[in-house]
Amino acid sequence: SPQAREYLYDRTVGVSVSASDGLSGLSGPVVVTVDGVALAGGVLDMSTLALGAHTLTAAASDLAGNTADKSVVFS
Repeated sequence: SPQAREYLYDRTVGVSVSASDGLSGLSGPVVVTVDGVALAGGVLDMSTLALGAHTLTAAASDLAGNTADKSVVFS
């Protein structure tokens, strides 16, 4: 979450992500950013964002040095 859709400007959106690695294990927590800025906590206050499209990205690394990320665009 969030989903790729439009949200009301005066709402908050719960953000939850998860990652796993069954071989080497994760090297640390999943890093979540909104428009390249780290998101602290699990709630996104839409009123703090400018109107328009935004990108939420979750990125993780494993102990073998592999990285992966997934992004969703929302407005």
